[in-house]
Amino acid sequence: MTPIRLLAAAAAAIVLSVAAAHAQEPLRVGVISSRSGPFAVLGEQGDDGDILAAEEINKSGGILGHKLELVFVDDTSQASETSRVFRELATKNVSVILGNTDNADAATALAKELKIPYIAAAIGYSRDLTEEKATAISSA
Repeated sequence: MTPIRLLAAAAAAIVLSVAAAHAQEPLRVGVISSRSGPFAVLGEQGDDGDILAAEEINKSGGILGHKLELVFVDDTSQASETSRVFRELATKNVSVILGNTDNADAATALAKELKIPYIAAAIGYSRDLTEEKATAISSA
């Protein structure tokens, strides 16, 4: 799935979860990336794709008049940090969280617990996505 299609899927999830938002308020999209550590090269590439997709969507008027605002956090390529920054994003009024990280298990478990849509954009395996009947959107 291309970054634009992935972000469009995220935007659709946002629209469904923030029906009462005002037209001028941006739709906040949390992005968990491995910006440092052994997976940094993958996180940087995912971030670049997310930025380009958000710019394209925003140039086209956003989603139902809402501009996208990306909120990036670094999980340092560590599953324990993925859990911490997922919870951090949950407190920042994001409507959906994208994962440019290889630590999908930590994030998908929290997404279910906190009831926040999560889209894993990195290559990896998550038992919660493949065996627990969750909805998965793959970038492959």
